[in-house]
Amino acid sequence: MFHPIGYDEQSRTYLARFSGTLTDQDMIASDVAARECLSLHGPTAGLLDFSHVESCALTSAQTISRGSQPEIMAGSEFGRLVHALR
Repeated sequence: MFHPIGYDEQSRTYLARFSGTLTDQDMIASDVAARECLSLHGPTAGLLDFSHVESCALTSAQTISRGSQPEIMAGSEFGRLVHALR
């Protein structure tokens, strides 16, 4: 499940959290929220927290397709940080 993005003005960082079973719909919802954040704040750093994901329903084809798409926050000086402890 995708949880709505939070934004920290001081660090210019957006936060996306995921839990339960990760699906393609979760990733699409995350992309939509990231684009909204981009339109409001310009390119920002991103922190994606997958630490509460219990299973992944993404296929290899979906993952490869996502990886070949352009970065949403292109132009950010910080890039992305993915947190996925388990």
